[in-house]
Amino acid sequence: MHKTLTSLCGILLLSSACVSLKPTTLFDAPSDTAEPAHIENFYALTVLKDKLNSEVWFTPNVNCIEVENSPITKYAGTSAIHLKWDKQEGGCDWIGMGIGWDGWAPKDLSMIMNKAAIQFKAYTDGGKIVSLPLAAAMEDYGGKQAWIGFAAKYIVHNDGEDWATITLPLNDFGWDEFGADETNVKQMIIQFEAAGNVYFDEMTVVPFKGSLHKTYQANFYDDNSITVDGLLNESCWKNRLDVDGNKIAIVGSPQYLFISGEILDDTPLLNTNSGDEVWNGDGVEIAISTNPEANSRRKQLLLSDQHFCLKNGCRKIGLGLSIQDSN
Repeated sequence: MHKTLTSLCGILLLSSACVSLKPTTLFDAPSDTAEPAHIENFYALTVLKDKLNSEVWFTPNVNCIEVENSPITKYAGTSAIHLKWDKQEGGCDWIGMGIGWDGWAPKDLSMIMNKAAIQFKAYTDGGKIVSLPLAAAMEDYGGKQAWIGFAAKYIVHNDGEDWATITLPLNDFGWDEFGADETNVKQMIIQFEAAGNVYFDEMTVVPFKGSLHKTYQANFYDDNSITVDGLLNESCWKNRLDVDGNKIAIVGSPQYLFISGEILDDTPLLNTNSGDEVWNGDGVEIAISTNPEANSRRKQLLLSDQHFCLKNGCRKIGLGLSIQDSN
C-alpha cells in the first residue's frame, strides 16, 4: 500500500510539469473613465454646490437665521444657498452652520496644506461685498477647530462679476493656535455675527499656493529717537506695512508703542455706526495682546487682547500707547 501511494504522487508531479501557462494582464484594455479632479492625492474638492443636503446643518432658530435654496439668484448650476441672519434681534448667543462634505468622511488636508484653499462665490443685493461679519473653522474629529476670519484681503471681485470671490487658504487657518488636526477633518463651520443677507454658491477646494496672511516686524528705538509731529518723514517711520495701498507703521520704545498710518478713504468722517457695529464703517481696528504666553501666530482675537477701533476717517492717523508692567 505504501508503494502504491508513492507511485501515484510521482505521476501527479510529472503531469503537472507538462502544463504550460500563458502570461496575461489584469486588464485587457485601459479604462476609458477619466480620473476625478484632484489636488495631489486629495479628491474631495466639492464642499457644497447647488442645493442643501444631509451634509449641511445650521442653527434651527428661524428668528436668528434662515437658510434655503435659491433657484433664481445663483452663480452657476441649479441654485445657490440663501442665508439671512440677525444675531441681536433673534436673541441667539451663537449662530452657525456646518458642512461635513464628502459624506462626513475624515479628510486629510495635510497633503495640500500649502497648495489649496476653500473658495466660493458670494452675493448680496446691497452692492458689492467688501467684508462679511463671518468666521470659518475646520473642525477635526477630536472636536478641535482651526479658525479664520472673513477679512477684506480674502474677498475680491473679478472683472465684470457682481459676485465676490472669497478665497480662504488652508494655510491661513489657525491650525497651530488651536491645535486642530489637519489630517482628520470632520467639517467646515461658518460662524455668523451681527446681521446679513447673502447668497453662497460653488463652494470648492481649489489650487492655491502660499498664504494671504501678512506678517510685519516692528522697529524698536529709544524714546528720544522718535519724533511725533505728523510728518512721518523720519527714518523711524520708513518701515511700513502696505495693506491695499494703506500705509501702517508700528514703532516700539521702552515706554511706548507708536502706531501711524495713511489711510485711503474717499468719504472720510462718514462712519455712522457705533457700538459693536463701529468696525463696519470708517474705522481702523487695532488689537494688542496682553498675554505673553498666547500663540504669536494666532489669527483670531482672545479675551485677553485689547481691541481698539478708531472711528475717525482722517487720511492720517496717529496713536501712542503707554506700556506699563503690571508687576
